[in-house]
Amino acid sequence: MTLPLKFIHGLSLYCSRTLNLQGNTTITCYTSCKMFVEQRHVLFHATSDFGDDGSWYDWCLVEWVDNEEQCMTYPAKILGFFSIKTSVYAVIQSSSDPITMEQLIDNFICKFELADDQQLVVVEIETISNALCVFKNYGGPLNLYFCVLPKRKWGRYFGEKIPLV
Repeated sequence: MTLPLKFIHGLSLYCSRTLNLQGNTTITCYTSCKMFVEQRHVLFHATSDFGDDGSWYDWCLVEWVDNEEQCMTYPAKILGFFSIKTSVYAVIQSSSDPITMEQLIDNFICKFELADDQQLVVVEIETISNALCVFKNYGGPLNLYFCVLPKRKWGRYFGEKIPLV
């Protein structure tokens, strides 16, 4: 599988602006990553070379601490993963505005705008707080998307859980 060009661009910018790489440094890149999120294992994918459609990019909520020391969550498209020494990172393209899990619970579906293609961000994978189901606004602006409340939290919308005997 090939690495997405946006991922390579984001990784290159991160390395040139943030890291002080000297000598031989090994950077290992990944098109998928299995991690523990919300008490369960989740496999995230990010590839520009998949099946007939040609791509598979998973989405997530990413936690950031803002200037006022408050934790905010943003929907983000995962473009790829990489590791340097013992740390693992993700290159993402995030939304312009935060969306909280509470907003998703209240509304079931929330719309958001994906930030400009040039605003790629590198985050530690520990900042990924949830997997998301996201779909584009067909017929609308190219950067407008909708995210859906994670399926395991649908109970209040579709009745009570019935125990199996």
